[in-house]
Amino acid sequence: MVALGLKVNLSFVLSIALVVSAMPWICLAEDEKQENTMTKKRVASSLDLAAVAGWKVIVDAEAIASERYAAEEFVSLFEQAAGVKLPVVSGTAGPTGNVFIGPGAAMADSAVGFGVDDLGEEGLRINIQKDNIAIAGGRPRGTLYGVYEFFEKYLQVRFLTPDHTHVPDVASVGEIPCQLYSYVPVFSLRYPFGSPSRPADPLFTTRVRDNTRRCPGRETVSWESKLGGVGRQSQIRGGGFARMVPVDKYGKDHPEYFAMVNGVRKITRGKGGPQLCVTNPELIELVAEGAIRFFDEHPDADHFNLSANDNAFFCGCEKCQAINVREDTPMGSHLYFVNAVAERVEKRYPDKKVATEAYLHTRKAPRTIVPRDNVQILLAPIEACGLHGYDDPGCPRNYELGKYMAQWEEICDDLWLWGYYTNFGSYALPFPNLKSISARFRFFQEHKVQGILTQNTYRTEAGEFSDLRYYVLSRCLWDPRLDSWALTEEFCRLHYSKAAQPIIDHLTMIHEDAERLGGHPFNWASPAGTGLGPENTRKSLAYFAEAMDLADNQVVRSRVEKASLCAYAAMLETPDLVFADGKYRLDLPSQYSDVFHRYIDIAKRHNLTRMAEGIKAADYFEQIERLAKGYPAVCLEDSTWRLVVLPENNGQMVEMTYKPTGRNLLRRRTWSSGEIADFVMRSGSVHEETGLSGYEHERPRAFTVDSAKQTSLILIKHTADDSVIVRRIYLSDQDPSRICFQTTITNQGAGARTYQIKVCPELNTATDPNDWTFNSDVVAGYVKRTRMLCQRWVKFNDDWGYMDQFGLIDPRSNFGPNDYLLKSDHGGLAYFNHRAKFGVLQSYNPEEIDSLNFQWEPVSSLVNLELITRAVELRSGESFDFSYQMEYLTEPPL
Repeated sequence: MVALGLKVNLSFVLSIALVVSAMPWICLAEDEKQENTMTKKRVASSLDLAAVAGWKVIVDAEAIASERYAAEEFVSLFEQAAGVKLPVVSGTAGPTGNVFIGPGAAMADSAVGFGVDDLGEEGLRINIQKDNIAIAGGRPRGTLYGVYEFFEKYLQVRFLTPDHTHVPDVASVGEIPCQLYSYVPVFSLRYPFGSPSRPADPLFTTRVRDNTRRCPGRETVSWESKLGGVGRQSQIRGGGFARMVPVDKYGKDHPEYFAMVNGVRKITRGKGGPQLCVTNPELIELVAEGAIRFFDEHPDADHFNLSANDNAFFCGCEKCQAINVREDTPMGSHLYFVNAVAERVEKRYPDKKVATEAYLHTRKAPRTIVPRDNVQILLAPIEACGLHGYDDPGCPRNYELGKYMAQWEEICDDLWLWGYYTNFGSYALPFPNLKSISARFRFFQEHKVQGILTQNTYRTEAGEFSDLRYYVLSRCLWDPRLDSWALTEEFCRLHYSKAAQPIIDHLTMIHEDAERLGGHPFNWASPAGTGLGPENTRKSLAYFAEAMDLADNQVVRSRVEKASLCAYAAMLETPDLVFADGKYRLDLPSQYSDVFHRYIDIAKRHNLTRMAEGIKAADYFEQIERLAKGYPAVCLEDSTWRLVVLPENNGQMVEMTYKPTGRNLLRRRTWSSGEIADFVMRSGSVHEETGLSGYEHERPRAFTVDSAKQTSLILIKHTADDSVIVRRIYLSDQDPSRICFQTTITNQGAGARTYQIKVCPELNTATDPNDWTFNSDVVAGYVKRTRMLCQRWVKFNDDWGYMDQFGLIDPRSNFGPNDYLLKSDHGGLAYFNHRAKFGVLQSYNPEEIDSLNFQWEPVSSLVNLELITRAVELRSGESFDFSYQMEYLTEPPL
């Protein structure tokens, strides 16, 4: 619903007008120069908008569809502001009283006439004089954008959300300056990708000057000619390695097409699919043929996207690695590949582009290899801190990424950017990035970025201030000289009316607390990583309660309620989970006991359909309801250990506290939407056993308690596939330093079945989550060799350094530890933090274990010491078991 004839406080409008008049875009130097060359002279310094109520709107007889629609939009918006519907006349005009919309003979011959040949597709010009107004621009979108610019700039109209357009009364605006104003947008592609553009609202996205789309099925901009269509790069991303060389088609017969990782051609899919061996000459020809075929089939396309898959398992074969080391980046071999494909494409299509992403391992520009003229680089700094700009020396990660951007600028004249402006781990959590947006966009402008996609909460209609963030992003994309925090306050005051100030106070607090923390939250940040804690989450709820009291009608109350989702999410996700009275539950004060149900109610009412990028809201709500009741839990305890186990959640262990030091090796849990496996957690870790084959551990997920004593627990599960799993966890009387585990699996089905189990303890490394360095001198992995009669511990991750402190790939490593050590004979697996002076050792029978897996995630402060059992075939009635022990280390196992 559009607000018709909305009255506003005159002092407020004047204050906004004063702020806006101070902005650099109100009068540009080039406009003044051009105006001085005009033969038509000003006859007055200002125009009373009330006088326009008696004028006519003039459209040329040969106007294109978007120019005719621009006239309709002018009439509609002016009617809302003045209560008068202006007539539209085609072609003819008198000497005065005209609003010329679009180029044409009548406009050119008038007292306000000008040309548009220098404005490209989207540039605009507005000439305001006492007796006439002219608004026109380049084709196809310039005139339509000119109308929206006129109403935003001179009448203070604001396109806030699809159902809220703020339109002041012309009487409150009064006079506007007589001037000639020109503007050509800085970025030729502007895509604020995310809600409220879901579901698609083509008129709204046109009004905010969104001019592209991502891919078919996710359109936010209409192809309708009346709305101007889309920009010259209609799809910022369209295809990658997985689409061009599908592993299902080529993996079996041509493993040499795929990346060699740790000495093995990796053809398993993984996230995004396997990468390619980008120096394979046969593969280059295959992909080039595919790119040419794409342009044959899509003659209107201006670029072909050839990007790596969404993972960093790049090829480490001899030829690829040699290029990467020489160029000091895996982008070396990748760009070699893209250039080779582009060279072949150019022979057939010299005017087409081959685009590729500088993303993850391809972020850094090569030393000597430069993009061909027909290669387009799409920078995608997913590891960036959301709190700071790229030119802020106080943010080492962004400052270094800014240097890389400058290096790309030196070698490429066709740069584009994919930015990230939400927390993918929890769409609803507060994310303090509103103050940095304008500084980022100005930095991108300075470094010749041509177009920007800003990825927001794109998989749901609601998220943390998704409407506000969309507004700020779209305005700054249109004009990066605007101040993102001033736009934030403007949106709040217009959208939340009298309830605005407490909401602004909440946003101010969230940003200031994040700064005070001194962290650098990126778009998978934990609640603590963004500065959230019990104190400020309670304040946030109080701010929204105050805002709700100040809301003076149901429409505003609904808007405040939607915005309050972030405060409820923070209240749910920041407290610890604790064991008490046989339950594992959120440690919430009694006055907040209804937060669970209130949150679900608000989320459903405002169509929060996704809690995170990969988590459906319905699944999350189910977990919230379970958590409100508390998870049944069992605590094992002696003088050395305190363990907490959740039988109904696949027997997960969620606390493993070593009492002499008080350290929880699984880390204190907090509830969150960051992961989901029936029990949803974020900041923390678990120990559990899952089935790789034979054992379907999710059917059912729950164990029943067969026996529970102070120092021992026996769990049993009858699975849907007729297997019986018995797990025993106990604290050793003979060796108090050890936790002992034993599992027995029995096949009670009719036929034979092969079983293989993964033991997966996610252990706390106690490292700084803001330091992404894979430094084996800090966290070292050890394996116990048992060859013949010689038993010794060996450090196996000496050369592991795949990410530096800025999240950038080290080309000299091949993405992992010395895996061959984990696949040979062994008898123990351990890690040790040499700074914190602690670690964990797992011992086991090597005859029961097939292989080991060591996964370290510095950003999550986690290390996985995984044991993979041998694959065992069991006939009906047969059983097998395996056992292992865990102990606390105070020194490395050497």
